[in-house]
Amino acid sequence: SIITLCGVQSEKVTYKNVWIVPGESGGMNVYIGTIVRTFPEEEKLKDRTDGVLADVELDKGKIRKLSLKEDMIEGKVLSVKDDTIEIDGYGTLKLDDDFKVYKTYGVVKEQKKRDVLVGYDLGKFVVAGKKVCAALLNHDFSATNIRVLIMNDDYSSLFHTKVVLQSDSTMHVTWGESEETLSPGTKLSVSPGDDRLKEGRMTITLEDPQKEIRILSTKRAQGTPSYFGSFELSEESDGLLLINELDVEDYLTRVVPSEMPSNYELEALKAQAVCARTYAYRQIKANAYSRYGAHVDDSTNYQVYNNTESSERTNLAVKETDGKIVYYNDTPAETYYFSTSCGYSTDGTIWGASKDEVPYLKGIGLTEKKKIPDLTDNDTFLKFIQGQGEQNYDSSFPMYRWKTTITNKKLQQKVDTIGEIQGIFVTSRGTGGIAQTVQIVGSEGTKTLKGQSQIRSILGSESLVYKKNDGTELTGWSTLPSAFFSVDETARDEEKDIRTFTIWGGGYGHGVGMSQNGAQEMAREGKNYEEILMFFYDGVEIRDCEED
Repeated sequence: SIITLCGVQSEKVTYKNVWIVPGESGGMNVYIGTIVRTFPEEEKLKDRTDGVLADVELDKGKIRKLSLKEDMIEGKVLSVKDDTIEIDGYGTLKLDDDFKVYKTYGVVKEQKKRDVLVGYDLGKFVVAGKKVCAALLNHDFSATNIRVLIMNDDYSSLFHTKVVLQSDSTMHVTWGESEETLSPGTKLSVSPGDDRLKEGRMTITLEDPQKEIRILSTKRAQGTPSYFGSFELSEESDGLLLINELDVEDYLTRVVPSEMPSNYELEALKAQAVCARTYAYRQIKANAYSRYGAHVDDSTNYQVYNNTESSERTNLAVKETDGKIVYYNDTPAETYYFSTSCGYSTDGTIWGASKDEVPYLKGIGLTEKKKIPDLTDNDTFLKFIQGQGEQNYDSSFPMYRWKTTITNKKLQQKVDTIGEIQGIFVTSRGTGGIAQTVQIVGSEGTKTLKGQSQIRSILGSESLVYKKNDGTELTGWSTLPSAFFSVDETARDEEKDIRTFTIWGGGYGHGVGMSQNGAQEMAREGKNYEEILMFFYDGVEIRDCEED
């Protein structure tokens, strides 16, 4: 709100890179940020039916000068950085300091730079003074292809020290104005400093699009992975970036088996395919890796891609749900999923969202009635987690319950600022009993852990041994399986000043959305994939992906 006007600095103002379209009754509409102002039509715009970009100089509220910018280029966007944009066929171009993005179809409005999606050609770009002044988005977005950053062997980095590719098809390698053709079976080896990368991005395509490209320099659980689609290589200061661009449906054939066992029931695999497709759609729109020219990477940061070979069953699950995604009120939903519940799931507030923002992500009981009791009291939750609870869809799976111990000495390797650790306490719980805050008490202070990610990371250790519900043991996990747990001191060696804390837990994963093992049990009982999805995501619809 304006409280008072102290004085007028100037009645002249220049608006850079505004979008102008013909208005009604001979006027013209000028889009300035979120404001639309109508002015009398300028002579140079008479009889014009389309919009135009311009710099507008105003003096006392009237247009003094109108500088049109009409030179345009178009092409697929390959990357968007802070001050540059890379467009296929034009290379890397500087962005104007007042770079703007306009949606010019339907309801015209100014948008954000993040709405310029990499991997897509959604409009035109206005160029003036050797800089890109504006992006004009002139048609709908339809998620047909996805660009995936392939990480290194252990998923520790986006960057590679060397990339070696091979295919049973002829490979066409292009860089700048040059092209090289490699016969089937020939290896393409690229290292940092390769002269071919000095001209920017290197593209590798196949003569036979039904064949695949193997990455010989990268290992996955399946061994040497192979990929549909094309590859792009570029060099950054930290190493080589490798991007796989392919059809979304082909991408899903390698996500589903990497996220759910291929021998699961077909309806469970179909539910997983729809979740994965919906998640991919949202991530393409989110455009998080636009500076590198990608949408997602191939790790658990997004969805695990091509770590496990595809199978006829997983391919069928993708094919029989072709194009289907989960909607809530005409918006694609956040289809989070996790491995196993403790009998209850939690809601979307664990990542800071309000319940109103994600009303379909509700904590539920994994029974037909979906009832969930109040488990926010520590004593109530302890009694629940130390027992088996009522029979539910996840009851028969090994990670339904687990137990481990940790000593104060082991924990002090991570929490070393509060002296000798004397106690661990869950101080607040959310829906389903998930730990929201944990307090670690030391001889010289306390440390509070907030959120399931931090809690699981700090209290977890690869040295911990977990006893699962079926009596078997596992170790080597760096984080706790879930944040559905209770903890108490169960032993003390006064002489060595060692305190042992027992952690009773249940479930595996963050606990929001669909339990994959719960979906498997529901499919065993005869539920179809739509029934499974509507059980886990409240009030949603499953329908064909629509253009946005």
